[in-house]
Amino acid sequence: MKQRYYSKVDAWLFIALAAPFIALVLFFIVPEDPFNDVWGFIIPTIIVAFCYLIIFLCLPCYYEIDGKYLRIRSGIIVKRDLLIPEIREVKDSHDPITAPAMSLKRICITTKGGSEALISPKNKEEFIASLLRINPNIKCSK
Repeated sequence: MKQRYYSKVDAWLFIALAAPFIALVLFFIVPEDPFNDVWGFIIPTIIVAFCYLIIFLCLPCYYEIDGKYLRIRSGIIVKRDLLIPEIREVKDSHDPITAPAMSLKRICITTKGGSEALISPKNKEEFIASLLRINPNIKCSK
C-alpha cells in the first residue's frame, strides 16, 4: 500500500515564488514605459520563463512509501528511491542546502551506505512512524 506525504511549504517560499509574478504585474502597471518596445517584450518573457522553470523544478514535491521503498520526488528532476530496510538514522535538520524539500524544517535520512537525503514531510511524526513500521531498527534523534 502506498502512502504519500507532501512536503511542508514555508511562508518564505510563497514570497519567493510570488516575487516574479508581482514584478510582472508591476511591469505592466507602471504608467510610462521606461523601456523601448523590445525590452517591453523581453523582460516579461524572461519573468514568465523563470516562473515556469521554478514550478517545473519544484512541483510536485512529495515522499512516497511504497512497500520497502521510500520514493522522493520533486519536480521533473529529482527522482530518488531509498530502500527503507537500509535506512540507519532519521534526525531533525535545518540544513539550508538544496534538497527536495520546500521547508527548512527538515529531517535528514541516513542510509547504511552513508548517503543522506534531506526531506520535509508535512507530518514528520506520522512519516517517521510509517518508516519505523517497516524498519524498527531506524535510530531516531532530534
